[in-house]
Amino acid sequence: MYIHPIFHVPHDGDGFPQELMSSVCVPREQFLRYQEKMRDRGAAETVPFRFRGPDHLALFPVSRLLCDVERFIGPQEIMERYGMGFCYERAYDGRRIKDVDAALLARTRAYYDRHHRLLDDMCGKHENILLVDVHSFSDDIVPAAFLETGRDLPDVCIGADPAFSDPDLIDTAEEVFRQAGLSTAVNYPYRGCMTPNSVLSGAFGGCFSGVMLEFNKSVYFDGGRPSSHRQGLLRELVDRLRETSYAYYVLDNPVISDMQWDQLYDELKALEAATGVTLPDSPTRQVGGEPLKGFEEHRHITRLWSMDKVQNFDQLDVWIARTEKLAGQTDLQYYLEYKFDGL
Repeated sequence: MYIHPIFHVPHDGDGFPQELMSSVCVPREQFLRYQEKMRDRGAAETVPFRFRGPDHLALFPVSRLLCDVERFIGPQEIMERYGMGFCYERAYDGRRIKDVDAALLARTRAYYDRHHRLLDDMCGKHENILLVDVHSFSDDIVPAAFLETGRDLPDVCIGADPAFSDPDLIDTAEEVFRQAGLSTAVNYPYRGCMTPNSVLSGAFGGCFSGVMLEFNKSVYFDGGRPSSHRQGLLRELVDRLRETSYAYYVLDNPVISDMQWDQLYDELKALEAATGVTLPDSPTRQVGGEPLKGFEEHRHITRLWSMDKVQNFDQLDVWIARTEKLAGQTDLQYYLEYKFDGL
C-alpha cells in the first residue's frame, strides 16, 4: 500500500504582497523584526530533499503576519482572541501591527483560500495521505495561557488530532525523537495538526493521517546544516535496514525480529527528522519491497485497518474516540481476536 507524504509548512514564508502590506501600521523595520521573531524560519529545511517538489511540499510563501493559513476562520479559532487569527491584527506581545477592515479581510481570504485549494488538490491525487505539519517555536513567545506551571517546554511538540492522527504514528514520532535524545510532548504547548478542508468535509474519500511536528528553534536552528556525524550514522542505518527490509518483505525470511526491525526503523526516522535528509534508498520512503512472484496485485477497496496498532491505554482511548467519530455513535461493541502475521 503506497502512502503519499505531504509536508505542510505554513509559517516559513517571507513574501510581502503590497496589497496586504498596505495595512501595516507600525514602521516597516519593526514589522520585519516581528516577522523574524514569529516566522518558523528554517522549518522548510527539515523537509527531506526528495519531498520538496510540488507533489509533496505545500509551502505557503507569504508572511504569516499577513495571512495565516493554519488558522480556522471564525470564532472557533482560539488565536482570534489574541488578535492572531487568519488575518493578524496584533503580534505575539499584543501590539497592534495592522489596521484590519472588511476590505483587508477579503484580500487576505483570497490568499488563504488559494492555499487551501492547493492542499485539497494535492490530497485528491492520491488514495492514502500522510500529512506532516511542520512548525517551529521560540520559548519566549509561547502565549502564557498555553503554559503549565512547572512543566518544561519540549524540544519537539507533537501535535495530534484524535480524529485524524493514528496513535501508532504519534507513538512512532515520540520514539523517533526520544531515541535521538530530544524531549517530546504531545499537544503541548500547541495542539492538533493541519487537516485539509477536503478531509474535514468528507470530500476526500481515501485514508488520511496527520501529525504536527513543532521544533523548538534551540534544537534545529544551527545554520540549517546537518552534522557529518549524524550523516554517517544515517548511512549506516540505511544500509542495515535495506538488508533486513529485503529479507523480510521479499525473501520472506527475516533475519531480525519485528521488534528489532521497528527499533532500527525508528532510529533511522529520528536521524532523518533531525538532519532534514532522507537518502533516495531509505526504507522510510517505501512500504515493503518487491512482491514475491506468483502473487497477483490487488487494490484494497477500503483502508487496511489492520495496519493500525496501539501500545498503551492512552493510544487505545484515542483509537476508540476516532472509531466512534467515524461511526457516528458511541454505543459500539468490540470483538477481540488473535492476529497471526505471515503468509
